Amino acid sequence: MSDDSSVSREMTRIICTVPGVVDVFPSRSLVRSIADNLVDGARGTSAGAGAGDATVVVSRAADGVVTATATIGVDAGLPTPDTLRAVGDELRRQLATVFPQGGDPIVNVNVSHITSPAGH
Repeated sequence: MSDDSSVSREMTRIICTVPGVVDVFPSRSLVRSIADNLVDGARGTSAGAGAGDATVVVSRAADGVVTATATIGVDAGLPTPDTLRAVGDELRRQLATVFPQGGDPIVNVNVSHITSPAGH
């Protein structure tokens, strides 16, 4: 995984396997999403193709510290704090493997949607 887009895709894939996670939403700002869509349009690619399934934002500061931001949907049938903790732990573990020289990664996990348990 040599670039942040491939790291983002891998982090997105991993988050989807965490119990309690029902979806992973784009964590890019609206302005960034619009800019990416304009660039994709100028290139003649379909809107959003640059981002693809890379919904987790992964960035590196000049000092090498890696930050990951994920926005997830969670299952109301499981404790949301436990799901958030599990996602954060998994992201930290994976980022430490991908960026071993980056020090302790900074991980932000946001909940955008909580699904109701079936039948409620």
